Amino acid sequence: MNRVLILAIGLAIALVGPVSAAGFRYMAPASPLRVVAGEIGPDGSVMNGSGFTAHRVGVGQYVIRFQNDSIRGCAAVFVTPVGEAYYGAAASQAGCGRKVAVNIGSVGYGLQDSTFQFVAVEEK
Repeated sequence: MNRVLILAIGLAIALVGPVSAAGFRYMAPASPLRVVAGEIGPDGSVMNGSGFTAHRVGVGQYVIRFQNDSIRGCAAVFVTPVGEAYYGAAASQAGCGRKVAVNIGSVGYGLQDSTFQFVAVEEK
């Protein structure tokens, strides 16, 4: 009995599995993407990456400026503090310009200087 049940389950997977997998389709983006990524030190220096400059404007406050055609307009920007377990980060791009403001800190201690990494993505 157990062999018949296992055989039936195996047969069902063999017959239905390829059909369901064939129905999956990857949808590529409608247009190519511009991607800029980097790592910024706690003093605002660029540690890794290109196509941008960065500087520290205050404790836990940084500005990233995209150069040339690296990012032209509205971008999705993701920021992650490095090495600080309880720090959070927020990025904002006012008016879809080439400048992004980044704030890093924690609830208990307010804004704090920290190394952080970012990725900015924009449709071409």
